[in-house]
Amino acid sequence: MCYDKSMKKKPEKFTLGQTIVGLLILGWILPVLIMTTLLATFVDRRGAEQVDQTVFSAMDKAEEIFRLEMDACETASKNASYYSDIRDAYLECVRTGDDRSFSAEVNGFLRSEYKYNSLIRCAVLIFPKENDRFYTYNNSTGAGYGNVEYFLGNVEEEVRELAESLGTSTTLMSENGHTYMVRNLMLPDFTPYAVLALELNERMLVSGYESVWGYTDSVFLLDGAYMTGNAAVAEGAGGKPDRGRSYVTRTLQVYNREITVIVSLDRSVLYEKRLANWLIFGILIIVMFPLMFLLFRFFDRSVLLPIGRMVHAYGEVAGKNYGYRIEEHSASREFYYMEQSFNEMSAQIRDQFDRIYREEIALRDARIMALQSQINPHFLNNTFEIINWEARLNGNIKVSKMIEALSTMLEATMNRRGDPLHSLSEELNYVDAYAYIISERLGDDFHYGKEVDESLLGVHVPKLILQPIVENAVEHGLSRVHKGNVRLRLFAEGDYILIEIVNDGAMNEEDEQKVRRILSEAPEQEQEGSLSLGIRNVNRRLRLIYGPECGLFMENRDGCYTVSTIRLKKTAAQ
Repeated sequence: MCYDKSMKKKPEKFTLGQTIVGLLILGWILPVLIMTTLLATFVDRRGAEQVDQTVFSAMDKAEEIFRLEMDACETASKNASYYSDIRDAYLECVRTGDDRSFSAEVNGFLRSEYKYNSLIRCAVLIFPKENDRFYTYNNSTGAGYGNVEYFLGNVEEEVRELAESLGTSTTLMSENGHTYMVRNLMLPDFTPYAVLALELNERMLVSGYESVWGYTDSVFLLDGAYMTGNAAVAEGAGGKPDRGRSYVTRTLQVYNREITVIVSLDRSVLYEKRLANWLIFGILIIVMFPLMFLLFRFFDRSVLLPIGRMVHAYGEVAGKNYGYRIEEHSASREFYYMEQSFNEMSAQIRDQFDRIYREEIALRDARIMALQSQINPHFLNNTFEIINWEARLNGNIKVSKMIEALSTMLEATMNRRGDPLHSLSEELNYVDAYAYIISERLGDDFHYGKEVDESLLGVHVPKLILQPIVENAVEHGLSRVHKGNVRLRLFAEGDYILIEIVNDGAMNEEDEQKVRRILSEAPEQEQEGSLSLGIRNVNRRLRLIYGPECGLFMENRDGCYTVSTIRLKKTAAQ
């Protein structure tokens, strides 16, 4: 009765180890874990609420400080209008044309008001009609003349356009990380005569947010566009994964502009108190369950480990490692007897398998010898030797050489040494002898060539696997026109040795059907001729020795010539 793997049933019950572990989990570990987890979750949630409350309170305070500093900046900008120094100097210059006094007055006012203001990096005063510009910068904030150059080269034109529609209001604008507060200076009739642009010290403005618990970085956006800070913070808050960060976002309305503040917080700092709580509960669990470890160790060493060795041993035998023995014996008497019984069973299986294997090897060798006997002609080589000497004595060297070639072929068929294998170089000698006889028969109408990888000539292969294929190429490929070419190629391809015999004759549909029938395993060989029988036997011998992926393959190639390919396993052949 054949054994079908689909008939193998899976165990319907749990294993012993699974049952023991399940009872421990359901009856003891799980209830304690549930109670401890509920308590830890409650404490953790309260801790999270406290963290959130602390962070939001700090954000509110930072927002209040930010607004106060912005108000201080606005007051500083309004001083240029409220104090009449600049306006009086401007009107006096318009009346008298005294530019020197005007410049001195304006520069003095800018220095006194803005040069030492920590909230301002630089101040630029523009008189559009006269196209005059006055400026000052605060060295203590890290500013320099470069800030002024950047404004004049990149921001001035935009400020001029903005001032035309600004009226008496104050507004903010940002350019590549530089933030400016802009307002017009007015004459008594509310006619604008100058534009004041103050570059704000962003470091002072954002310093209030650095006091937020867990602060790592921040970014400020003006109407959604970058204002100052670290732009990567906006990417993280926008969805780019960063497991170590949390983000808090606030939106402020300042001078009819929307400022969005995004603060990045170090999650490890925020949750360190919560992690401490979880650590305490973890230690409590470890302290509460020392007995759990002892029980698991007992069951593991006394029950689960022996069972695991048994399962592994059965797996080894199932993987054809017959004779596998369990060397480490359990201290338990029951498991000891089971392991001893398994070792005896495994030894018996190995003995039976070795006996069956030897029988199969003998049967295979018998089948190979039986197949070889079908193509072993019983000629007497000595008779040809006598004929050869007669031809030489009569001076007929051509006949002598043909007899020698035929004698070489007969030497292969007689197999005097009884070896089923010989080297590829010997096999090619037999083919060369046959090709010589055919060339003498057909003359210049027959051409035989070889392309041989000489590194393969020492490989041992079954006898008489090439000559029947070359004979078939001559008889069927050249039979219609009695002329043509036969080429033999010997080469290696991966783990295989390939031998190709190519002839000029292309097979028709009837020939292809006949080839398929000959190379099949169908029992029709008695209906074929001797040549077809030789091809069939070559194919069967190769498949018996090397396996089903090897053998003889014949095909039409490019529709104009026939290729017969012999495929051998390199490792099996050597």
